[in-house]
Amino acid sequence: MEDWMAYVSTRSLERGCDYFESGCVHAVEHRADGWHATVSGSSDYSVFIPASLDPREAQCTCPHYADGNICTHIAAALIAIERRRNADEEGKGSEDGNESIEDIVMRTNADDLRAFVMEAARYDEALERELRATFGTADVKRAKRELQKVTTTLMRRYERGGFIDWHGALEFGHEYAIAVGSIMRTFYSSKDAAALVDLAVPRLVQLQRICIDDSDGFFSDALDDVVVHLDRAFALGDSTQRRRLFEVLNGFAEENPGKDRGDVYWFEQEAVEEFVADRFSQDAEFAPGMVELADEHLSTLPPVPDGEHDRYRHERTQWAGARLKAMAALGETPDALRVYAETNGMISSADTVRLVADAYAAAGSPQEAMALLRENLDAQEPFRSVGRGDRPPRIVDRLVEIANGACTRAELAELYTSLLLMEPNRSISSSDLARWYDELHRLTGDGGWGGMREKLLAEAPDTTANTCLAHEGSLEELFDRIMENGGSDLMRFEKLLSDAHPEPYVERYIKDAISRMGWANDRRAYRSVAADLAHAAGLPGGQEPAQEAASSIRAEYPRRRALLDELRSAGFIV
Repeated sequence: MEDWMAYVSTRSLERGCDYFESGCVHAVEHRADGWHATVSGSSDYSVFIPASLDPREAQCTCPHYADGNICTHIAAALIAIERRRNADEEGKGSEDGNESIEDIVMRTNADDLRAFVMEAARYDEALERELRATFGTADVKRAKRELQKVTTTLMRRYERGGFIDWHGALEFGHEYAIAVGSIMRTFYSSKDAAALVDLAVPRLVQLQRICIDDSDGFFSDALDDVVVHLDRAFALGDSTQRRRLFEVLNGFAEENPGKDRGDVYWFEQEAVEEFVADRFSQDAEFAPGMVELADEHLSTLPPVPDGEHDRYRHERTQWAGARLKAMAALGETPDALRVYAETNGMISSADTVRLVADAYAAAGSPQEAMALLRENLDAQEPFRSVGRGDRPPRIVDRLVEIANGACTRAELAELYTSLLLMEPNRSISSSDLARWYDELHRLTGDGGWGGMREKLLAEAPDTTANTCLAHEGSLEELFDRIMENGGSDLMRFEKLLSDAHPEPYVERYIKDAISRMGWANDRRAYRSVAADLAHAAGLPGGQEPAQEAASSIRAEYPRRRALLDELRSAGFIV
């Protein structure tokens, strides 16, 4: 891809450049399926770049990518790949006498290289941090000093009157993230849980010193990095280290109460309490203490005034959820878990439904688990700052999983039929419908499939029936059904139907172009009009009606030069 930068946001591109220049891109490797790399920041993230270098098809294990974004790490990897390819091309044609960096390093005396690096590191703090992170040993005392030094140095550089305003907020955030990432990388690679516990509070304390315009989400990003840090400490720690982490975080939250929802103390308190409530409540060793802690927090929250908005809904849900997880870890019965969840209004949460259903399944009651899951297929999935591979199964996936292990062939067929007859919703995708349709066909067998198929297509919602027809390749039946229902689903199946039935698509694109001209008043809108007409012209039999429409539009708006330019650029004679 020639212009991959067009698909990357300015912020991700700038941060990607910083990451690359700071040496955060490692292990760049070209394989058969594309490029693989590791990009270091607050953590080490694995990045995949396709051979086309299309960032829309790239993948990363970071939270930002998991939320559907082209992240900084993908941008950094793309820059590294492009630089490497450029260097390779220069190396192939180095008849101009220019030496590559590799050649210079290889022919230079080792002592001279050491002297050069030592001298450069004396004047370049970023290089010094990278050297310590890559080759140094983990030293907690030095790391604490470095965190304080980095914060102080960057604040002095970017502060104006004691505040980092929007002019410097983005650059400050970039430099801060890279510097802290360099300091912490040694501890991540050494897997020293005790050191990570020691550094948790110093990181939070240093953030409290920063007064910054948060329009770019500085504190959100910084606290996400801290949570990654805490996750590592929790995962690596033994019982004693986890107990100490629990005490350290609770002590910090008590000493640093947030006074309002706009200050960093509140953001930090929320992040710390969410971490404690989620991670420690699932550990049987901490479950009794988490029940007490949750009850204590819930008792301090004021009741909800009648008819008013619950200002403390998040906190109430968070600690009730923590108590429920602790009850499950303590082995409470599924019925007790369900009663508590329903009493506290939590059964609309997908996490809660999964937890209670899993308890039923573990207790040998799969039918109760399936009934609960079927009743709550629309339960709300919470926002998660985790990689895609770490996301729990959807409610419908968990339902099918339990059913496959507990149901007879006839019961499975009934389940898939009921799922296909549901009204489509945000929790069900086209691939789900196609998969269930195939499974139902397999379970029914060819002998009884004809009658089942006819009944299913007659009773299923239009969206489901159309998806299934497209999946099995019954395109003529699909087209007839869409047109009988007014053509509302026509555009969804354009790729499948437009070659055999171009007329309604030509008509739709021309109609959209004429309608758009009713409000179009700038070049961008005119370009969209021309694009619709060009699309119509590209369909079989569409050239003549599209040209007529372009001429008609041109005649109606004779003074619009930009419109004329766009129509001509699209290939119309006007």
